[in-house]
Formats: sequence, structure tokens, C-alpha cells
Amino acid sequence: YLINEQPTVYDVDKVVEQLEDEKEFSFADFERYAEEVDPRLDSECDDFFHKGLGRAIKVLKEGGKE
Repeated sequence: YLINEQPTVYDVDKVVEQLEDEKEFSFADFERYAEEVDPRLDSECDDFFHKGLGRAIKVLKEGGKE
């Protein structure tokens, strides 16, 4: 109960904006994105990485509620 009553300690809109930017960058040029963000990212992930970020954005906007 106490945890649910605590205020959010970050600006959801700013986090969503940052994730949207990451999503667009990873979709536009995944190889460059991987080089800049994490060279361990496999090029086989490129088709689905931006979709995962899209899902994360949706969950964040919904506040974790289904």
C-alpha cells in the first residue's frame, strides 16, 4: 500500500520522449544505433528491437496497468 501511494520520481512524458527517440533511431539505422548504444546488440535483433521499445512506451504510458 505504501509503495503505491508514493509519487512518481520522474517525468513520464520526458521518459516517453527519450524512448520515442531511441525507437526512431534504432528503426532508421540499427547498425549505427548498436554501435553507439551497445556494440553487443546483434544485427538479428534489428527487426524487433524498435517494436520492443514501442511496447515499453505503451506500458509506461499506461502506468503499468493492463
